[in-house]
Amino acid sequence: MLHVHNVNYAYKKQSLLENVSFEMKRGEIIGLIGESGVGKTTFGKIVADYIRPDYGNIQIDWEKDKPYPVQFLFQHPEQSVNPKWRIKRILEEAGRIDSYLLRLFNIDKVWLQRFPNQLSSGQLQRVCIVRCLLAKPSFIVADEITTMLDAISQKEVWQNLLKITTTNNIGILVISHDRILLDKICSTIYELKDLHLKPIARSVRIN
Repeated sequence: MLHVHNVNYAYKKQSLLENVSFEMKRGEIIGLIGESGVGKTTFGKIVADYIRPDYGNIQIDWEKDKPYPVQFLFQHPEQSVNPKWRIKRILEEAGRIDSYLLRLFNIDKVWLQRFPNQLSSGQLQRVCIVRCLLAKPSFIVADEITTMLDAISQKEVWQNLLKITTTNNIGILVISHDRILLDKICSTIYELKDLHLKPIARSVRIN
C-alpha cells in the first residue's frame, strides 16, 4: 500500500498542494486529471520521491538496497535518459534485459546499439517503459506518457502496459488531460483543483 499523508508543497511561494492525502493499493489503476499548471506532475514526482514535500510524508514498504518501489515515467522521455549512453546501457541500468518485454513493446534489438537522439520520441518512450518495468516497481507514475503517439500506438502501449502491470500486481497513477483514456483504463479518477485532490469518478475498467 502507498500512503500520502497531509502533503503540502509550494513552488516560488505559490502553493500547489495543501493537506493532500491519498492512498493506492498494488494493482490499482488510478487517474489524475486537472488544468495545466495546477501541480499534477509535481504531485506525481512527490509520490515517486523526486521531490520532497514541504510538509507531510509518503509511506511505502521499501527495502533500502533495492530501487525505490515507485517509478516515474516522464512525458518527455529524453529528460530521463543519459544522452551519452547507448540504449542497451540505459536498459541495463534497471536490470537484466528481458527479451519478452522488448518484443511486447516492439523494441527492435538494433536499437540497443543506438543513442537516444537516434530514436524518435515514441520509440524512446517505449524504451523508458521497459526500463521502468525492469526495475520491478510496486507502483508506476505515468505522466502523459503517450501524448507523442498516434491513437493506434497509444492503444497498443496501454494494452501492453496494463497486461504486464496486471500480471505483476503493479499499481499505476495515470496523469493525463485525456478524460476518455482515464475512463477506459482507470477504476477511480481524481481531479487536482484548488490545491486538493477530489474524487470525481468511479468506473469499471475496460481492458
